[in-house]
Amino acid sequence: MHVTGLIHAQRRLELTKRAFASLSVIETAAEVQNNWFDFLVHWRGVIQSVGSASNDNVQNRQWFLDVKQEIKNDALLRYLNNARNHVEYGISSSIDISARETFRVTRDALGIHLVQLSDGTIRIVDNDGNEFSELTDSKLTVKLVDVTERDVSKIVCVPQQHQGKNIEYDVLNVARLGLLWVESLVNTAIHL
Repeated sequence: MHVTGLIHAQRRLELTKRAFASLSVIETAAEVQNNWFDFLVHWRGVIQSVGSASNDNVQNRQWFLDVKQEIKNDALLRYLNNARNHVEYGISSSIDISARETFRVTRDALGIHLVQLSDGTIRIVDNDGNEFSELTDSKLTVKLVDVTERDVSKIVCVPQQHQGKNIEYDVLNVARLGLLWVESLVNTAIHL
């Protein structure tokens, strides 16, 4: 393996780990989208760096061809690869984010209106624009959505299996399993 390519793969792996850590701290829909984007791009970057590093001899090139075949055949890896294409090329998002906010009204008012502020938050105001509610709960729900393969327009469903085993297919678990897989990929490449 080319040492420079492996060093680059390790750097991308660290960026993937950071993006994953950021995914577990959900604050706003925009942050979720940005962190998911970062995770997918860096995840794929690790694979590309390992692929470049494997070009030093025939055995390593063959090993990486087997890796590419695994990505194509494994539901989770195939999904992450195609989800990355969606966000990288601006096709569509591979996640659906919905928000639920609960308010407590703090006084009586004759007319009420919902107002969305520039930061995306919603407030309840009276006819004069005075706020009279208090946010009591706010929750973002993030779900994976099906994507399509870029070149053949074939639907790639949200993964329900990885390496032949059923998995929980929420965003964090899919990202965690993807991270563990690229971490193993880099470790294997280092020892070839």
